[in-house]
Amino acid sequence: MTREAISRVVYWLDVFTGIANLVAYSLLTYGLYYTFFVDPNTAYMSDVIIGQLFGGDGKKLKYLGMIFGFMFFKVLFKYMCTTCMGVDFMMYELIQQRFYELFLEKGDETAIVLQEARANRLDAFTQILKDRGEMRKAARAKKIKEKKRKKKHDRKSHLSAQSSGDESGPESFGNMSDGDFNEFDESSGSRGSR
Repeated sequence: MTREAISRVVYWLDVFTGIANLVAYSLLTYGLYYTFFVDPNTAYMSDVIIGQLFGGDGKKLKYLGMIFGFMFFKVLFKYMCTTCMGVDFMMYELIQQRFYELFLEKGDETAIVLQEARANRLDAFTQILKDRGEMRKAARAKKIKEKKRKKKHDRKSHLSAQSSGDESGPESFGNMSDGDFNEFDESSGSRGSR
């Protein structure tokens, strides 16, 4: 962005913020006025509060003024600190962007390094996606292989039980589920591989 464009954006942001603050403070003032003087539901309470503040020697009003003054300066300080930090962050980002634009325009060694770094980041990202896809394919192939092995094992057990006539197959374990057999197969397979 050019300097004129930045100045224009900052000007209109200030105008918008000023209008928003004016509307917010106007609504707050009207709300307080309505609560203390117009609303009949809070008339008694507002009379008591006003009587407590302005009646007597004025010491309470002095303390109230100090509290509001402290609150005002606290909010002003936070607003100022937030504004300074925001401007500092924006300027840093704008300066970094301008450096990057200059490096790309001149085509010097730094621009080449920046372009290579960008390409490396893109290559790394595509490699991550590729590895993730390959891991999914391998997991899918492993599940299919397990299902085939289980079907083959169940078929052999069923055929051997039918041919021998005794109950030596999985049917003899009446209260066990298929999950129990899978856990047994996995645990015995992992022992054999160690």
